[in-house]
Amino acid sequence: MPTKNRARQLKLCLDSLVIQDFDGFDVIIADSSDDNTTKLLCDNFQEKFFSLKYIRADKPGISAARNLIVACCKTDLLIFVDDDVYLDKGCFKKLIDCYSKSPDPNSTAFSCMIDLHTYGVSAPGRLLSSGVGVNAHAEVADYFISALILLPRRIYSNILWPERLTTYGGEDLLYGLQCRRVGFKFGFCSEILASHDREIIQRARPGPSVASNLVYLMLYKHILVKPSLNALLIFETYGLFRHLLWRVQPLFPNIFPISSVASTFIQYWVKGHYWFAKDVQCLK
Repeated sequence: MPTKNRARQLKLCLDSLVIQDFDGFDVIIADSSDDNTTKLLCDNFQEKFFSLKYIRADKPGISAARNLIVACCKTDLLIFVDDDVYLDKGCFKKLIDCYSKSPDPNSTAFSCMIDLHTYGVSAPGRLLSSGVGVNAHAEVADYFISALILLPRRIYSNILWPERLTTYGGEDLLYGLQCRRVGFKFGFCSEILASHDREIIQRARPGPSVASNLVYLMLYKHILVKPSLNALLIFETYGLFRHLLWRVQPLFPNIFPISSVASTFIQYWVKGHYWFAKDVQCLK
């Protein structure tokens, strides 16, 4: 479980782990916090778990923290849980039950429904050609959400999390694309097994830097995973139109009432293309 400066949410998450009706699991906390509050909290929870390991995660980005956890994990299954997600009592048991019943469990990652309160219920996401994400309420999805994921050893030991994306947004989808590219599958438990922290979900607003992540993962999808010139043109046209609109907005603020901060998306859009062009030789 990666965490950073969220001691209140982490405590509630750990409380939900304590009451799981599935015994004998280890807990690994990768902490990037600015003080020792999280470390003290983990010390207080040591006796409540079969095993709780605390590690420092000084490299920026949630993906880097997840890779630290992978390096410490030796079990057959690894479940990633975000620190602001609170699990129902039977969450682990039901996820593992879905995994056990899968036709190809060792090559299948699993996710589930998560209650987002006033924002509805989240499900594994799909990407349209425009780059817009939509929920996919299906038992088998192309990609999955990052807040709660079960990975068998064959997947987590072979696919590292994409550390190129150091800011919030899209790292889970890119991980899913990496898995899909080498033939791994995705399963989906259609029950609501967890809920997001209400306060965090209401404050969550992706910043301009998410444009870099979006460009990178869409190029990865349309060039390396599901090559499609038409889809790539749709995505690039959509992005070009949106950014031209943002360039024009300051000249006509009454016609295009868009926040001026949106113009910074152009820089990040270009940066995403640069990242992909720089990395593509390594990705082949």
